[in-house]
Amino acid sequence: MQQEIWQRFINGDEEILDSLPEKIADSWQTCYMNQVDPYLHKPRKVMTAQELKKQRRKHQELIQLVKKEVAELQNCLELKLPLFVLTDEVGNILWREGSYRSKDYANGIFFQEGSGWSELGVGTNAIGLVLKTKSQEWLTLDEHYSVASRSWSCAASPIFDEENQLIAVLDISTYQNSSSKDA
Repeated sequence: MQQEIWQRFINGDEEILDSLPEKIADSWQTCYMNQVDPYLHKPRKVMTAQELKKQRRKHQELIQLVKKEVAELQNCLELKLPLFVLTDEVGNILWREGSYRSKDYANGIFFQEGSGWSELGVGTNAIGLVLKTKSQEWLTLDEHYSVASRSWSCAASPIFDEENQLIAVLDISTYQNSSSKDA
């Protein structure tokens, strides 16, 4: 997808949505209708330290399991500047791990612990789509709605409990990596 398509949509050309994959067009339309600022650089919601502590305590077993699995997974993957992110059931980031550089880039857009990363919080993104679809999702650079996220490619997967309720989302994001799902 090209920068021009995004720019045309942001400038009010809704007909351009026909040229997008359906899930991206639907999400961009949702963001537009809910007045998500495409130029935002900070999520609409950031948890207080107390809220984050409470959510981390609630999900501590899952966080420990994900930490262990990510440590093993990192050795198998050949990703450029990966950032592993675990959110709660509504998209609040509880934990993240990655290279110093990827964390630094992520800090610049508040892609960090305590930040709400839902569709309405930051625009179209893999975490937000998983929260909506309850299935695996991926986005390339140009599919993100907000300019701050358009330097990231992301893949995310839902995590369900024994009763098949969504309890978390695991996301792997890479900075300045234009790889698509077909690559």
